[in-house]
Amino acid sequence: MSEPSAVPPYDLDFRPSSYWDLADATDAIIRDVKGHRRRVVVRMQLETGVAYYPEEWGEAMLSPTLPPRLLQHLLAVDESWIGGERLPDCLPGEVEIARVTLQNRTHTVFSIRARRGGNAIRFRMLSDDDVRPWNIAPASAPGTLSLAQLRDLIVSASHPAWPDDGRPLDHRLRDGVSRPRARLFVIVQSACYPDLSGLFDDRAREWVEGQAAPGGSDA
Repeated sequence: MSEPSAVPPYDLDFRPSSYWDLADATDAIIRDVKGHRRRVVVRMQLETGVAYYPEEWGEAMLSPTLPPRLLQHLLAVDESWIGGERLPDCLPGEVEIARVTLQNRTHTVFSIRARRGGNAIRFRMLSDDDVRPWNIAPASAPGTLSLAQLRDLIVSASHPAWPDDGRPLDHRLRDGVSRPRARLFVIVQSACYPDLSGLFDDRAREWVEGQAAPGGSDA
C-alpha cells in the first residue's frame, strides 16, 4: 500500500465562474481596500464585532485609498501600514483576483487584477513599490483562469527592474530570509481561489525543506 500524500489534492482545473461576484460578504466589502494592514483590521472588526478602530474612521478604512492624514497617523505607529496603500487604483471595471504580500518591514504587496476587454479578460500585475507593470503570461484569456494557470502566472512573473535568474518569483522573494521565517514570509491570498493560499504554502514548505536538505537547491 502506498503512503498517503502529505500534499492536499488540489483541483488545479478549478475556475471561478466570475471574478466580479464574490460569495463571501466580507471578501466583497474589503476587496477594494488596497492596504494590507487595513484589510486585516477591517476583516477582524466585521467578523468579530469588536471595534478595532474609532467609529469616525469607518468610511476611510473601507475606502480604496486611505486619506493622507490618517495614513501618516498610522505610519507614526508602525511603518508596515504603508503596505499596499501605494498601489495604483483599479481601472474601471477592474478587480483584484489575488495578491502576494511580503512579511517585510513595509509589507510589500503585489496585486493581480482582471478586467473585461472585448471578448477576453485582461490581466495585469502591479506592486506598491514600483508603478511599472509586471510581465505576466497569460496577459489575457477568453475566461477565468484555472488554479494552475494563476499559480503559473504568479511564479513566472518578471519585472523590468529585476534581473531574470530563472527562479520562480515566490522563491526569489525569499532571498535573504532566514529559513525558520521563509515559509511565512510570502503570503498568497485570493477571494476567488480558495485553495491558492494552501497551494503556495505547500510550495513554500517544499522549498524550505529542499533548502534544509544536504545539497538543497533554490530552484
